[in-house]
Amino acid sequence: MQKLSLIFDKYLFWLVLGLFIFIPLYPKFPLFSVPGTYVAIRAEDFLIAMVVLIWLLVIYPNLKRFLNLTAAQLFLVFWAIGALSLFSGIFLTQTVVPHLGILHHLRRIETMVLFFVALTAFKNIRQVKIWLSVMFVTTVIIIIYGFGQQWLHFPVISTTNKEFSKGLILFLSPEARVNSTFAGHYDLAAYLAIFLTFAASFFFYIKKIHQKILIAAAGFFGFMLLAMTAARVSFAAAIFGVSVVFWLSGQKKLIALLIGIALLALAVSPDLRHRTIATFTVNLYGGGGPKYTPPPQKDNPTNHFSIENAAPGAATPSGVPVDVAPGEPLNTTELGVYRSFGIRLN
Repeated sequence: MQKLSLIFDKYLFWLVLGLFIFIPLYPKFPLFSVPGTYVAIRAEDFLIAMVVLIWLLVIYPNLKRFLNLTAAQLFLVFWAIGALSLFSGIFLTQTVVPHLGILHHLRRIETMVLFFVALTAFKNIRQVKIWLSVMFVTTVIIIIYGFGQQWLHFPVISTTNKEFSKGLILFLSPEARVNSTFAGHYDLAAYLAIFLTFAASFFFYIKKIHQKILIAAAGFFGFMLLAMTAARVSFAAAIFGVSVVFWLSGQKKLIALLIGIALLALAVSPDLRHRTIATFTVNLYGGGGPKYTPPPQKDNPTNHFSIENAAPGAATPSGVPVDVAPGEPLNTTELGVYRSFGIRLN
């Protein structure tokens, strides 16, 4: 086992590097679906499982030392609490579908365990530099593909609803939000927000002019692509993260430039602009456009619910949503903003 561990240890870094390339770039085609949900098992799930198995073989000779790490103990406690909650939901309150609850829990373990896999794989600064170069090239490809989806009709593989998650090859409509190589626009937005913060940090670290130009160009177009996802939280997070980097780097004047670029991004993306405005007008001030008011209730001696008092079963020619509830906005953009705000608060 010791010899086998040493052999795998030599290649663990390259396998982890492969994950950093494969997971963001590989189209999100499903291999098979999970019954009772539209979530599908994809190729990266098996690749992650293989890398984690190899990692377990690598750390097995030093398993006791690994378990003594404070971070490892904290993660194990978190997973144990999740397992107890799952047990309670399945057997005590009976509010959880067993196979779905187990898969949810395993999904979180799958995601979190990669932290330790990477921690074990990276051993020197040279490997970190290789990783940074690879991630930069990967991100540039993601940015180019995202713009290609918007203007060159590059195909989209999405998992944002039941039909899309079947692996359909789609093309963006003029109003649709960019996914690039990710399964959804929110995934892309979160990735870009992280990239922009790191790019701002390394811009001041590197010395070569051509590298600074490359990072600045990738950062600018990445920021524009982030705006095209219309993901308000990630957009705000990117502005905040980059502003903090500028502040801590002593480049406070660049914050004004960042605000100017953010305003340009709002101009480039009408959807983001409308959603941002609706966040204030609809959610914070209770204003916005007209709200749905059901027709007056007719006399109903049987005291039963009358279908005539519900929202229409199909969209009207004016585009009124089919499932709008009393008091909700009729405008589809305002309705989406109103509901997403409620989900985050509740």
